[in-house]
Amino acid sequence: MKQIFTINMLFSFLFGALTAILPLSILMTGAASGMSGNVIGIFMIALFVTRIILMFLNPSKKILLLGCLLFLIGILLWLFFYHVLFVYFLVGIILGISVGVIPPLLIVFALGLKKEEAGKSLSWINISQAAGSAFAPLLAEVVFKQFSLVLLLQIFLIMSLTILLISFFIQPPVSNTMGISNKSDVKFLLKDRGFWKYCFFYLLGSLSYGCAIAYGPILLSGEGGSSIGLFYFLFWLFFVISQFLIRKIPQHIHSEPINLLICFILMFFGSAGLWFANIQILFVLCSSSFGFSFGFITIFLQKTIAKSIADHLQTSAFSLFSLMSYLAVGLSGFIFAPIVNYSIKLPFLISPVFSLIFAAILIFFSWPLKKALNEKSM
Repeated sequence: MKQIFTINMLFSFLFGALTAILPLSILMTGAASGMSGNVIGIFMIALFVTRIILMFLNPSKKILLLGCLLFLIGILLWLFFYHVLFVYFLVGIILGISVGVIPPLLIVFALGLKKEEAGKSLSWINISQAAGSAFAPLLAEVVFKQFSLVLLLQIFLIMSLTILLISFFIQPPVSNTMGISNKSDVKFLLKDRGFWKYCFFYLLGSLSYGCAIAYGPILLSGEGGSSIGLFYFLFWLFFVISQFLIRKIPQHIHSEPINLLICFILMFFGSAGLWFANIQILFVLCSSSFGFSFGFITIFLQKTIAKSIADHLQTSAFSLFSLMSYLAVGLSGFIFAPIVNYSIKLPFLISPVFSLIFAAILIFFSWPLKKALNEKSM
């Protein structure tokens, strides 16, 4: 359990720092702002495809070691060729594959422990992920600005090597399945319009999040009084708060259309408000609102799927559902790449407006046709 927790803590830190610094590093090559979105898009597509392939493979220590080795290679390439734009696309693919492999395997390995240890291990995994996502960008930004990119990448390299070495001592799981336990479940879910409606809502909600990852560091680096590290800290802090707050909301407020519209409205103000990131109080409010709304829509849709889907479909359903945010980040990077070359702020207005309008239309027309997934599966 200690090895799993240590690797996850280090890897969560690296991934959090990577998302904050990679766009700024790309700009150092002299590339246009839109190129950051293209690299992030390549990164997320590689991650997305890897996760899908991984669902149909048996978990093994060899796959984990391969993922850790690829991450180390990606950091090495970044360190030695950070001034070469072309290399960033290769780095994006390599790191995307690695990130697609390591986190889900760590969860599978944790679940493969003794029953009394598995729950404790998963709790520590969630805690370390939240801590890494919140604090890593803040610390990485300080090193990047106060010292240099090279020093930061050297730190990344040491941490990556540590992860690879520790992974040799992890005990492989006993189970034989990864994310999707039954291929027939996948075929059923692929035909189910109700399930994909929830996935599409999550995809819409994740578009603004994708803009924040691909272009947030560039936007906030040019705004006085703002910081990408502080943005991520507030974003993930209120993301976590939303996970607890949803339990306190009275049951009668759990109307799906109302909750989803509220989430998209909050996300609109959170994302569009970054136009005024140079005003400290607005920056704090928008970052907090952004994180809270994204966290709320995530947990709300997860709960909705859990209530409406048959038990034997849930493993497959959540495996597919979780991929929507990665797909959205990749799409945001590609779609808004031409726009940011004109205005770095414009995507932060377009993406939430598009999501809000489309979500409102979809809610209005689709809810009368709602059918429970578990009724179909019986």
